[in-house]
Amino acid sequence: MISLHPFEPILSDISVSAEIQIGRQRTKKVNSSVLIKGKFVVSDKNDEILWPPRKANYSIVERKNEIWKSTCFELFLKNPNYDNYFEFNLNSVGAWNLYYFTSYRTPQPPTAVLASELKAFTFDPTRSSLVFELQIELPKPALVEFFAAEYLMIGLNSIIQTKDQEKIYFATYHPSHKPDFHLSDGFSIRSDIHEF
Repeated sequence: MISLHPFEPILSDISVSAEIQIGRQRTKKVNSSVLIKGKFVVSDKNDEILWPPRKANYSIVERKNEIWKSTCFELFLKNPNYDNYFEFNLNSVGAWNLYYFTSYRTPQPPTAVLASELKAFTFDPTRSSLVFELQIELPKPALVEFFAAEYLMIGLNSIIQTKDQEKIYFATYHPSHKPDFHLSDGFSIRSDIHEF
């Protein structure tokens, strides 16, 4: 697991870690796909986090915008040879979306990647931790050259909203004087692309 770090020192006993695996899937179909498997683990020993309202059925997932306005988890994917990148958002009740940018925060509003699907989502509250597992399938033809790389640079991030309405910005690396998950210098983790 990779530890994420808050933008500023915090008094809260909250921690976030994550792991990710990216792979190409080969099928009998003409088009292969890219599969992204990941997990975010949150520790909140003092029950300080404000989570989105729980749903009766956690197996239902839905595509939504502006998930980042409350507690959520984010993954950024970038081929080091190009300016374009993907942003994936997910929260604890299965709201999610995948966006495509041609360059830094462009276009606005961002373009949702409709040829994508949240294949698996599990929400597991155990003790003081909440665990998320996600699988994203991206048809390779969307950006053949982008996913033809041997590896991608990724950013793992989280916005944690507390019950005091404070927002804590976690990332593997903060490259600026203010929280900004879209800066490519923040995509600091190299993730090899495997064959699934």
